[in-house]
Amino acid sequence: MPDFYYQQRFNSMDSSDAPTVDEYLEDRAEDPLLAPLNIGPLRQKELIKLSNGETRRVMIAKALLRQPALLLLDNPFIGLDVQARKAFHGIVDHLAATGVAMVLVTTPQEIPAAITHVLELEDGRIAGSWTREAYLAQYHPEAPESAVTSMDAALVASLTESAPQYDFPSIVQMENIHVKYGENVILDGIDWLVKPGEKWALLGPNGSGKSTLLSLITADNPQSYANRIHLFGRKRGSGESIWDIKRKIGFVSPELHQYFQSGATCLQVAASGFYDTIGYMRTATPEQLDTAGKWLQLLECGAFAGELFKSVPAGIQRLTLLGRALVKNPPLLIFDEPTQGLDDHQRNHFKKIIEMLCEHMHVTMIYVTHYEEELPAPVDRFLRIRNGKMI
Repeated sequence: MPDFYYQQRFNSMDSSDAPTVDEYLEDRAEDPLLAPLNIGPLRQKELIKLSNGETRRVMIAKALLRQPALLLLDNPFIGLDVQARKAFHGIVDHLAATGVAMVLVTTPQEIPAAITHVLELEDGRIAGSWTREAYLAQYHPEAPESAVTSMDAALVASLTESAPQYDFPSIVQMENIHVKYGENVILDGIDWLVKPGEKWALLGPNGSGKSTLLSLITADNPQSYANRIHLFGRKRGSGESIWDIKRKIGFVSPELHQYFQSGATCLQVAASGFYDTIGYMRTATPEQLDTAGKWLQLLECGAFAGELFKSVPAGIQRLTLLGRALVKNPPLLIFDEPTQGLDDHQRNHFKKIIEMLCEHMHVTMIYVTHYEEELPAPVDRFLRIRNGKMI
């Protein structure tokens, strides 16, 4: 959606020109084939306002409505909650039974029962091919090595040693939060207090309101002014600018990645985190570029620092945006499905880096994931929401 921008998805006036799900699916959302994807409740929503998981379901629906003879699906389970992943396994089984040929890019843990053969690639070459049964019989998942070295630990220590010291009475304080667009209630009665140094997991199914809740914190949603919200000890709307707020937050999400249209290099994108811009709109200082380069090195993507962001693999783009969130040592880190698109090694390495960061820095963290096993060890507080309400 190149004609739209990130904050537009939270502004009802600016998003009125965006197509709805019904329009995108050409009024075929009620097709029985799509029933397991539960598209019905999304029909009148603008595409730009869909959550990451909802967008994934609608894109899958669009592909299915074409009734293809060959269906190509690149990581279709990414961004889906537990129930949606289960439903999609059923769809794959149904399509296979009707004779549709399929090629899925997925992880060994997410191979649907209807898949008959497995092809494994490594470094751009075929590493082997098997029947599904033969592959699963020889596949023995092992916990990937963390690959975190003493040099990594020393680099984390050096990158965080000059982190500013903050003294906030609270990081986030929300009271009876309500957000609605027209008649569509997104958040209903949320109370949440996040104190300095706490590590939270924000959990809930696709469309539960997690992204909207986070947008109230990141100053991207104008409805924050209509609610009782204190950020970093200051009442929202009491004279601070959105940049005052963003300066204190390191943030990454699938939606931010989707709208991050940039012709800059990976190093420049990482350095843009110092100014909270989407794109390289302000020239970074040599010191800032050096710091950004060290974060990319720490995240094992330093070799791509000089490459154009839009030309590198999606996993490297995501690691670059994670580096962008970390460069300024903010008091609050918000990671919304941060490891989406990463392989097992990259996910585990990032997890270990964040655990080390928490050891060296008094940082507050909010972490969103559909895979609770991915949560870093310091996360010990949980907020679960469903249909916009706390559960």
